[in-house]
Amino acid sequence: MRLALAFVPRSSPSYMPLGIASLAPVIRAHAPQAELALHDLNIDAWHWMADQQPEWRDAAAILRGQQPGFHDATRYPTQASALAAMARRFDHLSAQARRYVEQDILPESLEALLRRQTDQLLQSRPERIGLSLMYPEQLHFGLALALYLRRHGGPSMLLGGALLGAIDGEALLRTCDFVDALVLGEGEPAAVKWARGAAWSDMPGCLYRDDDSIRPSPRRRQPVALDLCPVPDFEDLLPTRYFNPEPVIPILGSRGCLWRRCRFCAHNVSFGKYRVRDAAVLVDQVQHYQERHGATCFYLADQYVDAAALDAFATELLRRQVRCAFHIMGRMTADYTRELLFKAAAAGCVWISWGTESGSQRLLDLVNKGVELAEMERILRDAHEAGISNLAMMIYGLPTTTREDLQATFGFLSRCYPYLQAMTASSFVLFSTTPFGHNPERYDLEVLDRQLVLQRHGHAVRSTRVTFRRKGETQDGESPLGNQEVELWKRYRAWLGDPTIMDNIACEHYLIYAARERSIIRPDFSGDPLAPLPHAV
Repeated sequence: MRLALAFVPRSSPSYMPLGIASLAPVIRAHAPQAELALHDLNIDAWHWMADQQPEWRDAAAILRGQQPGFHDATRYPTQASALAAMARRFDHLSAQARRYVEQDILPESLEALLRRQTDQLLQSRPERIGLSLMYPEQLHFGLALALYLRRHGGPSMLLGGALLGAIDGEALLRTCDFVDALVLGEGEPAAVKWARGAAWSDMPGCLYRDDDSIRPSPRRRQPVALDLCPVPDFEDLLPTRYFNPEPVIPILGSRGCLWRRCRFCAHNVSFGKYRVRDAAVLVDQVQHYQERHGATCFYLADQYVDAAALDAFATELLRRQVRCAFHIMGRMTADYTRELLFKAAAAGCVWISWGTESGSQRLLDLVNKGVELAEMERILRDAHEAGISNLAMMIYGLPTTTREDLQATFGFLSRCYPYLQAMTASSFVLFSTTPFGHNPERYDLEVLDRQLVLQRHGHAVRSTRVTFRRKGETQDGESPLGNQEVELWKRYRAWLGDPTIMDNIACEHYLIYAARERSIIRPDFSGDPLAPLPHAV
């Protein structure tokens, strides 16, 4: 069985796709007779785009470390501007891709990219093609590619990836007859069956077309045991192709969410129960990538890393004396002690993205975040003093928010501003699959409609993201109050100080910058680095 597995545009040119890199060794281990060709069509598209203008080509060379200038904070914004210009061009192509799928209109500029990528996929004469979609920006590109492939002799087409958990899969298959099946949830069990040539009905988590019907596979999905999964293989993806001056490898220490109670979060649709990888196995991966690719920077792709898992990972890194720089996502619970943060910093933790959401305790309780403001302030201060770069991820316009809540948030950010290197400010988004979406009227929300993502041959495909308005509002839209609060925050922030370069920088580049800063200033760690710390149960 000849197979092609591809990650489609558009994602960041600095991101190495962990999904297909994880599936490839699983397929090769459990379906050794299959011939698998792995493609990152996203980074290929970025190179294709960069070659169209000299300034874009120069920016790509600087970001890849082929020319000097990446580490110069005064020059980096110029390269970031070039990336933004390329991204706007991709947005235009995405609109063309949607028009192609919906109306069968194919402009020459889009066809050039689709023809290029179709030629790559069909070069190995695959009998089955799988396309991986993680982000909303990939949907129209992925469908346009699938349609173009089918019209140019492509074989059966399977779509998978986290994005499909936010799309009406049955409507997608009914509307897009050039797609044969979808894999919902974790892909490893279905990928093995797919590689062995099994029928759609034999693939766990598969939704497929059967004549005029759309059917779910009767095979039950089982949670994947992480420690039994092979090391994700980035070899075929050529790590030096990415827009980073050095490899930045995504690794995964857990799947699912240990907390799983935030009322706004839709991320739990893609995975089952929480599972954590043994710290020794995770450090084995770090050492593998260091030896194989010379990597020193690692981006943990977990939904968040709890204190006990961080302690175990840091302990194992220190025990083996592995030198690296890594990033995690965190939830500011009391067991992120000062001792743990200094220990993590000594092990190489240079950056934590904190799910902060709000500076109002009432709103934190409402969204069921499970944190206390006083502890949050203490954790940010301790992490900063340990030499860890703090990024606060904020959500504005949360349900039932008041002016007093906004003032409390501004006050919290004012007090913590000296300890923050960057912030994100997002407007609240409502998903039908969340507790807020299940009972909107309880939170003074009126649901208007689900987001339309595609319309073809008179049929509509919608996502689980919904438009809404608050009680008493007459304005339609997704989050008018959230947008207003974001604008107020931007004006308020001007009084606190100018944003740093880290506010508008790719995640992988943030990690490299944070690691470089830590190599200059390293905090002292007075505790025993190999002693696991006590944690609350």
